[in-house]
Amino acid sequence: MRQTKFNHAPVAAECRANPGEWHRTRAYPSSHTAKTTADHVRAGRLPSYTPAGAYDGTVRTEDGEPVLYVRYVGASGGEGR
Repeated sequence: MRQTKFNHAPVAAECRANPGEWHRTRAYPSSHTAKTTADHVRAGRLPSYTPAGAYDGTVRTEDGEPVLYVRYVGASGGEGR
């Protein structure tokens, strides 16, 4: 089963407005998909999360589902850590 695309732009904007705070994106169908997306966030491979290193991503389990959380750490990658 394929999920619909998630619009990350509003979450990325909220992260930039609140550096260092974690923001929930959505639940993913598998922990592998969630972790891969977290890697893409950190590497700036998703257009909403550029430049590389400006955002951090982590996966938390909620009600048995992997959920991606992101935060803005600054363009240098160190702010808010």
